Amino acid sequence: MLIIGLILVIGATVYFNLSRQAKEAPVLVQTARVEEKDLVSTVFATGRVEALGKQEIYAESSGLLTEFTVKTGDLVEAGQVLARLEQTSLENRLEEALAGLNIQEIELAKLQSGPRSEEIAREKAVLTQAELELKEAQKKLERTRQLFEQEAATRIELEEAEREAKKREANYQAAKAGYDLLVNGPSKEEVETARARMEQARVEVKNIRQQMEKTVLRADQRGTVLICNGQKGSYVSPGALLFVIGNPEQLELNADIAESDSGLLAPGQKVRFSCPARPQKEYRGVISRVAPTAAKSTLDEAKQDSPNPAVAVKINPLGSTEGLRPGYTVDLTITTKEIKKAVVVPYEAVIEKDKKQAVFMVKDGRARYTLVKTDPGNELYLQVRQGVKKGEKVIINPPKNLRPGQTVKEKEKEK
Repeated sequence: MLIIGLILVIGATVYFNLSRQAKEAPVLVQTARVEEKDLVSTVFATGRVEALGKQEIYAESSGLLTEFTVKTGDLVEAGQVLARLEQTSLENRLEEALAGLNIQEIELAKLQSGPRSEEIAREKAVLTQAELELKEAQKKLERTRQLFEQEAATRIELEEAEREAKKREANYQAAKAGYDLLVNGPSKEEVETARARMEQARVEVKNIRQQMEKTVLRADQRGTVLICNGQKGSYVSPGALLFVIGNPEQLELNADIAESDSGLLAPGQKVRFSCPARPQKEYRGVISRVAPTAAKSTLDEAKQDSPNPAVAVKINPLGSTEGLRPGYTVDLTITTKEIKKAVVVPYEAVIEKDKKQAVFMVKDGRARYTLVKTDPGNELYLQVRQGVKKGEKVIINPPKNLRPGQTVKEKEKEK
């Protein structure tokens, strides 16, 4: 009897639930088919066209531009003079430095070559004369001292004789030193000192000539003048950008990619781009370099105060670049991933609960709660690698109160 009673209770419960579900109005839902698509993930950015391998020429010293030979658009050759800065003060300094170098070279040559016979004879005569004058001063001092002792000379006369004798002694010692130096030759230290002074004078001349060379601005490569700042007679300061030389036929694109998208980028990825100057034409390219570090944007001055860093990317155009010019702004579409025949569902079909992903599928007119595993997709779809199959139906934006097993009715598709 107990078993029969349980069966009756269970049967009544099932009958009650089925009756309630039959009475519930079906939930209107919008559905989409699980599809198989070729997924293409993209990153959008803005970049700028620049000449490849361009040379930027800055003023390395201050001064007036005395010569300015080119203008924007001119074709220049490697080594060609583009401009000159005033050199008058440097020319005067060079003249003085050359004169100083000449003196030091002569002094060193004299020390190294030794004395001439006439120089020795002259110094010998000077020494002999100084010796005679010393002996005469000493004799006079001796006589004056004797007279002073006999009170025949005053103390003032004695002191004067002493001073004269000391003076003559000093003259003699100086003449003897000069004669000995001439005869014996300079010491090693004296020669090295003279050589050091000469080398210092040479360095001064070299430095001035290098400064003069910096006042002549030349092109390091063949190309076209893309930027030309300044004019003859104008004053420039050190660090002023005067010229940019590049080849407008060899171009590259530079872009700053937002930090949130930068992790998806890699060299070799395909790029499509266009520019406002040629809105109907689409160009192709490939990423050639992704910077290893992030920094503030260098392309847009308005973004310099932005706290969000960006990653610099270089792109090589492929095929024709007709119509592109350095300085143009371009809109970039970078393909970061391509997946063939991926099983996909719309983003709006996937819900998350308890850190798990799931979808509501429609089977036999009822909602079926199904766990899924997904991979990144593109802007519209998520790739599903487990849980659903191609052709099955999933509910888009399922209502929050939707329950598994609940009767659903598909909305008519909007025309």
